[in-house]
Amino acid sequence: MKKKFFILAVCLFSLLLAAGIAGTEERINLALNAEVKVSTSVEAFGWHAVYLTNGMREFDEENVIRGWSSAIRYFNPEIARENSTQWAKIDLGSVHTIAEVVLCPRPDGSAAGNYFPIDYVIQTAVDPAAWEQENESDDHWTTVVAVTDAPKPEDGAPVVHTFDPVEARYVRVKATNLREGGDGFVFQLAELEVY
Repeated sequence: MKKKFFILAVCLFSLLLAAGIAGTEERINLALNAEVKVSTSVEAFGWHAVYLTNGMREFDEENVIRGWSSAIRYFNPEIARENSTQWAKIDLGSVHTIAEVVLCPRPDGSAAGNYFPIDYVIQTAVDPAAWEQENESDDHWTTVVAVTDAPKPEDGAPVVHTFDPVEARYVRVKATNLREGGDGFVFQLAELEVY
């Protein structure tokens, strides 16, 4: 009887240990260093489309924010003057099952959260035509998250969106209502993560 109890206890302990180890697996950001395409972009002052997936949510060692910004008034007054649709999309390289997208606003001091969109959708696709498409059309895209009247993330904290698991190779964030500031109507993110 003691032997059976001991074997049962060892089996139970092994199961609990395995469950604990499995539960602590590190999540992999599928968007890390993914290829990026955007509607418009500033390519100066620490802003560049490729920085959207470089893994940096905060300032770099030179105290410069590295992220993506749509056109600003300084470089493109005709674009930033109007509240236009702006988007960024990434190629995960292959089809994955995803269930979470994290949008990281600019984190810098008093500007933290500035230019985070008011209304936006997160969309996914597996069709390469979605990647090749160079406009805001919803052809080939499936909306997995729709947000209206999003508050400005005052502290610049990441905004996490979870949804039912979907198969996706391409992920797009399309902002349809932008915040206005000194640089005009702009969409800025420090990082885009996909899990």
